[in-house]
Amino acid sequence: MQYLIETENELREIFSTIDKPLEIYKNKKIDLKLVENDIKISHNRIKLIIEKILKLLPNKGKILDIGTSFGLLSVTLLKFGYSVNASDIKENINSYGKLLFQKKIPNKIWDLHFDENPYTNERFDLIVISEVLEHLYISYASAIKKIIGLLNDCGYLIITVPNFYSYRNFFRIIRGKNIIEEFPDIAQVKNGVVIDTRIHPREPLMYEIKQSCKKSGLKILYSKYFIPSGLSLIKKIFYHLLPSFLREHFIIICKK
Repeated sequence: MQYLIETENELREIFSTIDKPLEIYKNKKIDLKLVENDIKISHNRIKLIIEKILKLLPNKGKILDIGTSFGLLSVTLLKFGYSVNASDIKENINSYGKLLFQKKIPNKIWDLHFDENPYTNERFDLIVISEVLEHLYISYASAIKKIIGLLNDCGYLIITVPNFYSYRNFFRIIRGKNIIEEFPDIAQVKNGVVIDTRIHPREPLMYEIKQSCKKSGLKILYSKYFIPSGLSLIKKIFYHLLPSFLREHFIIICKK
């Protein structure tokens, strides 16, 4: 997929000129090394989403990319001729969002925990929320309900998330290890209140996401477990020998 490769190279070029890593919330630093890793692990996922969108909206349309991060999906879709808008949390806009700014793609602040959506007066033919729900501290059903109000009638919602039943988690349990992220040694405090700073407070099951979509009146069109990119040949073979429900991620496509 040439457009995606072009976009990945453009992102590399932007961050290769930054001398000092950018620091964002949760003590995470953004530099070229992080960009390369993100490109490596997200390529297959973004390619899969784009392939599905090309089939769902062959005559183009208006798309919202929620939790856009570096903007690889948004910018690639723009090159395919789609009208694209994006959103992310405040802490990410000026760090992760540099490529989006360069391409003049609207990227508005939207924290699904609190904020009213910034696209109140707009409607979209398709919304993507990819690798976002696992970061939230509200129910999946609540988050999906907030999102689908922005869909046109007969619009589509595409969701991808890490899979709780992944082989990684499965084998950790077999080895007697806890699959839940540990708390830090020192409590994180904000405005006098201890807060949870774990990256993935909870990873979902496919059944949970499907049920949350159905509760919001959405029709499930497609679902599939898939493996990330950047794996060695041995790991790829290993994944394909396992039952599909043990793969690292899954995708669900719904229609309003």
